[in-house]
Amino acid sequence: MLLGAALSVSLQAKQDASELVPALQIRVLDGRNGTPIKDEVIHLWFDEQEGAPALLQTNESGIAVVPVPPASALRLIWSATTYMDCRKGHADAPLAAYSLKEVVEHGVAAENTCGSPGFRRHAGELIVFVRPRRWYDGAK
Repeated sequence: MLLGAALSVSLQAKQDASELVPALQIRVLDGRNGTPIKDEVIHLWFDEQEGAPALLQTNESGIAVVPVPPASALRLIWSATTYMDCRKGHADAPLAAYSLKEVVEHGVAAENTCGSPGFRRHAGELIVFVRPRRWYDGAK
């Protein structure tokens, strides 16, 4: 009986600890109308765009779960693979870096120059806006 009580306390402690560490996610929306983008592969780096990125895939709701960042990480950097970023000057601009602290505490929505769909930020969530590529994207 004592072992059962100890196991119960141990499981409760793990559950309480997991509630303290918020899950991080990236929500990918069509910047024109707010539709979730499913099955998009996201490249993710922490702090600097160096080395191989973590590859995340969005689900039916346009959400990709972010792996636990290194303890020293301060920023998230992302890029889409098949869609265009809706930030201003996206073609020539470096990839944006978002404060990990801001994402965890308040949630962050990236700039959207493709439209003005309604959305709501949530703590632990980075919302990014994309649009389908056009035949002339990347042409100079």
